[in-house]
Amino acid sequence: MTASIQTEQHKLDKYQGELGKYNAEIQIYSADANVNVQKYTAEIQSAGLDYQWLESRYTQLKQEYDGAFMIMAPPQQQQKAEG
Repeated sequence: MTASIQTEQHKLDKYQGELGKYNAEIQIYSADANVNVQKYTAEIQSAGLDYQWLESRYTQLKQEYDGAFMIMAPPQQQQKAEG
């Protein structure tokens, strides 16, 4: 091999090594990002379930409240048919 071919082969080997290093870093970053996305998705789902529970509890309590105070409400006044 001539000197210029050896130099170019050395450069190519160096670049392939760097490329392999960057590919490994990308895989690590991608795996880390996936873990964080899954964790965040689980947190969102949990918050959604909590919200649904609170919403159903609110509806139930409002019905109980309305029912309890309906008894004490004055009767509706009849509107006159003509003024």
